[in-house]
Amino acid sequence: MVSAPGATPAVTTSATAAATSRRDITGKLAHPAQHGGVNAAELSLIRADQPQAVKSSATTAPLWSILELKFPARGSKPAVTMTWYDGGKLPPKELFQGEKLITHDGGSLVIGTKGTLFTRTWHGGETDVDRFLLLPRKQFEGVQMPAPTLPRTPSHHHEWASACLGKGTTLSPFSYASVLTESLLLGNVALRAGKTIQWDRDGMRAIGCPEADPFVRPQFRAGWSF
Repeated sequence: MVSAPGATPAVTTSATAAATSRRDITGKLAHPAQHGGVNAAELSLIRADQPQAVKSSATTAPLWSILELKFPARGSKPAVTMTWYDGGKLPPKELFQGEKLITHDGGSLVIGTKGTLFTRTWHGGETDVDRFLLLPRKQFEGVQMPAPTLPRTPSHHHEWASACLGKGTTLSPFSYASVLTESLLLGNVALRAGKTIQWDRDGMRAIGCPEADPFVRPQFRAGWSF
């Protein structure tokens, strides 16, 4: 779930999780930057709130988790809160406004001041099954959608292969995807550290939280360094 209700002072990731002895994380959520919410390259500070449940073990991920990232306002752009659900957890039912709940293949809700953009799969699409919806439906009946501007691609596998062959670039290059991945991985750092973290992107560290250092810069045995 992504919402942009107004300004907040810092980027926050809160994590709630149930521990388990096996790895079972299946949820997916599209990044708000895909819908004009946040430019990942602008993110400089992320704060992770203390998990409110049992911490995952040292060797396995939790059975489920709920992670909240709060990105601060940037210039004329308001603050954005992003909530990640996995392991079968879902946003509150009322946020779907009568639509079928996401039960597999992920999805996203981008909640604004005038309506909600509901993507019914992790990637979105152009068919009646996976095309995004504007909610509430009645309010947006007859709305003229903008013409497509991004190039279409057969698949991300084709994109990758073509880019390797020097035929264009991917739609999510390393310059973008690396920062996106960094922001989401901080949810795992919060779970492992078991406490609030505030992330300094430029310094690549959790401010005032040495407990997070081993998960950011792990120490490897001799002969296994890189």
